[in-house]
Amino acid sequence: MPTCRCSNCSPTKSASVIEALSVANNENFDEILNDNFLLSNIYNIKHKYPQRAATIKKRKFTEDDAPEINQFATELMTDFNNHYNTNVRPGGSTQGSDIFDKDDCQAILAQLDTLTDSVQLKHIIGGDCFVGQSSWLFDWVTNYKSNQLRNQPTKDVVRIAKKPKAPLAAVPSLIGPTSAAANQVPRKPTKKALAAQEAQRKALERQEAKKRKI
Repeated sequence: MPTCRCSNCSPTKSASVIEALSVANNENFDEILNDNFLLSNIYNIKHKYPQRAATIKKRKFTEDDAPEINQFATELMTDFNNHYNTNVRPGGSTQGSDIFDKDDCQAILAQLDTLTDSVQLKHIIGGDCFVGQSSWLFDWVTNYKSNQLRNQPTKDVVRIAKKPKAPLAAVPSLIGPTSAAANQVPRKPTKKALAAQEAQRKALERQEAKKRKI
C-alpha cells in the first residue's frame, strides 16, 4: 500500500505543492504532484489569497445586563408573535415563538449598535423562516433605536456663573516716594577723570600766573 501524501500526512510537501501551483500547466502538473518539479523562482502569491472577513464586534453581557435583555426580548418577541400570528400564518399550527425565541433576541441585542442592513441581521438569526422575516426585524430594530434616542433624556449642562472678583483695596504706602538720585550710590571717579581734573587745575593756575605778570 503506497504511503499517503495528503496535506495532513505531509504538511511540508503540501506547502511546496501550493508554491508550484502558481506556475502549473499541462506539461508540469504531474511533476508537481509527484514532487519532481523545482521552482526556478519563488513567487509570492499571498496577494491572491482571499481576504479574511472583518470581525464583528459583539457586546459581552454580564449578570447586570439581565433586566435589559429581558425587557428587549419581551418587547421584540411580543411584536414578532403578533406579526407572525396576524400577517404570516394566522390560525396556523406553528406560532411565532416556535421560530424566534429569546436567544435570537439576545444575539440581535449583542450587535444592535453595528447593525447596518437586513442581510447582516439574517446572518445573526441564521436565516429567514418565512419570506421577509429579516426585513421585518430590521425595521423593528431601526424603530427601536430611534425611540431609544428620542426618549433619552438630554443632559443639560448647568453653567455656574463665576462671581466677579472684588477689586483689591489700595494699600497705602508706608514708605514715602524716593527719587532715583537719592537711592543711587555715587561712583568713584576714574583715572582719566582725575587726570582731566588735574590738567584743568594746572591750566587755571598758569592763566592766573600770566595775569599777575601783566
